[in-house]
Amino acid sequence: MAFFRQLATVHCGWLAFRLPRRLENLALSCLMGLAAIHATGIGYILLAHAAKWQGFETLSVPETLMTYSVTPLPGQLALVCAVTVLAAFLRRLMLY
Repeated sequence: MAFFRQLATVHCGWLAFRLPRRLENLALSCLMGLAAIHATGIGYILLAHAAKWQGFETLSVPETLMTYSVTPLPGQLALVCAVTVLAAFLRRLMLY
């Protein structure tokens, strides 16, 4: 799983600095990072249920996915917007 996280991090960073400097491209990079985090988390949830880790035996897989991945998603999408604007401001401040 760590390999995929590293691969996603490198790809999101590459995307942020290789595409033209526009707010939409920063938002796309941020969304890709969020997708990589969720994919890693879903992988760990599936692994935890398959290996019957302690604490995961009381919830089913769909309940666990709803609790830890789907329910927090609206707040995380709002953070994507805030981080995108902050990243655009900091890029202008530091790189131009």
